[in-house]
Parts: sequence; C-alpha cells; structure tokens
Amino acid sequence: MLKLYICDLAAYNSGHLVGQLVQLPMKSYQLQDTLLDIFAEGEELTGDDNHEEYIVAGYEWEDTKLFGIDEHQNICRLNLQLQKLEDKYHDKLKEISQVQIINAIFQKISEAGVNRS
Repeated sequence: MLKLYICDLAAYNSGHLVGQLVQLPMKSYQLQDTLLDIFAEGEELTGDDNHEEYIVAGYEWEDTKLFGIDEHQNICRLNLQLQKLEDKYHDKLKEISQVQIINAIFQKISEAGVNRS
C-alpha cells in the first residue's frame, strides 16, 4: 500500500545515508526489527550509539494516494492505521485502484486521439 524510505537521523546528520525501504502495512515486530537494524548500521558507521530517531526520506503510494507523509511521521502509528484501513476497506481500496487505472487508460486514449489530429 505504502513504500517508505526510512533513514537513521543521527547518521544522516553526520553525513551518512543509512536506511531501508519498507512497505507498510507490515507486522509491528518486523517494523521494530527494521528500525533496530537501521540504527545498528548507523551506529556502526558513525562510531557512536545515540541512534534512536529516524526520518522518512521518501515515500510512494502503490495504488491510491490517501494522504501526505511528513518526514517526522510516527511510522509505528502510521503502520497501525494502515493495517486497520486495509483490514476494514481492502475490497474498496482495490476497487478504487481499478477505477483509477481505467481512468488513466481512458486519459491516455483521449490524449492519443488529440495528438493524431
């Protein structure tokens, strides 16, 4: 549903880009393990051990953009919200995605017809 590139903030402030691409929603324990891996890599690279904060360096919605993401977004809370959303509206989100694809196809066909004239 949502891809995020999560970076170790302390490593970033030291001039290093240490992070991972994750796809939400995911199991909470997997997200925690991913954050711990990112912080461990940042600590190893910079030689200090104050790595507890992250930033969202980039994001991309897979099908439907639901809302904007801030670089200081609480991704654990976001993950839980997306899990609930997916559980409750899975079929509706799939329908919305399919409608958007059909609209994009019609738009391309329409543009192609205009370009031929």
